[in-house]
Amino acid sequence: MTERIDPSTIKLADRVRPYVAARSLNKGEADQYRYALNKLEKFLGRPATLADLNAPTLNEWLLSLQEGGLAPKTVKNNRGRILALWNDALDEGVIDNEPRRLRKVKIPRWIPTCWSPEEVARLLAVAQKVPGRFLKSRVVKSAFWEAFVLFEWDTALRLGDVRMVETATVRGQSTFRIVQSKTDDIVVCQLRPETLAAIEATFPPKRKRVFGSALSHQRTLKGFGQIIEAAGLSRETGTTRMLRKSSATAVEALHPGAAMRHLGHRTPGLAYKHYVDPRFISEAKPIAPALPGMAATADDEVYDCLFDDGQEGGPSA
Repeated sequence: MTERIDPSTIKLADRVRPYVAARSLNKGEADQYRYALNKLEKFLGRPATLADLNAPTLNEWLLSLQEGGLAPKTVKNNRGRILALWNDALDEGVIDNEPRRLRKVKIPRWIPTCWSPEEVARLLAVAQKVPGRFLKSRVVKSAFWEAFVLFEWDTALRLGDVRMVETATVRGQSTFRIVQSKTDDIVVCQLRPETLAAIEATFPPKRKRVFGSALSHQRTLKGFGQIIEAAGLSRETGTTRMLRKSSATAVEALHPGAAMRHLGHRTPGLAYKHYVDPRFISEAKPIAPALPGMAATADDEVYDCLFDDGQEGGPSA
């Protein structure tokens, strides 16, 4: 009979690398498992072991994350990654306790918001007035940001994919293909003549990528955030995601059902859950009739006609 190894002698960190290596995870996804483990070990105050994979310990950890103000989605993601390591150890027979009665994390439903086309136009006007050149690439800042805003409005691509687009792919081409880094799916994007002209205006010779070779990822986020603030618009984490949402909402308003394809999503309903602003899509529900003394509306006139009993004093009781 094979003697079972004591779970307290096996560090959970030693299980992360083989888990990641056995799956098609990119570096960003793999880092999230290490992030979740770091959160758990910070709570424990020591390296986590397989013996810590039990409901009482993990429930206290999850509760501490929630009480510490961590976003519900982040807490849920951390829970899912530690749970995945737990199930992996269980499948391999390293431990025998199944994950039961583990604390669930509810994510509050929130309503997507975006900018209107008029607000995006205001953003573009500010971008076109940014002074100076970038020091390293020597690209004119106003030309870069004008092209960036128009490109993202046309395509709604994720920032990481935008930065990977090569100049040879889009020069003089109204359509181009790109493999999305997140899903590995191929999407075909269209560009307007104005966008192509704006891109052309950014080119010094010998630049491989349209945007990624001109400015780093962090500087792109910082610079775009400054433009948002100068335009007097709302800003959220990631900043460029708001423009992606605005593009998707505008497309959905013109072509119902098209936002999913425009965003490059696989999952039906994801666009409406996280990207499409219902203010620009759905009609508002009817308002209740005016109370006595309030200004009447067209709907109130219909209401009065429906309940008019031919006597003064308004609707009958």
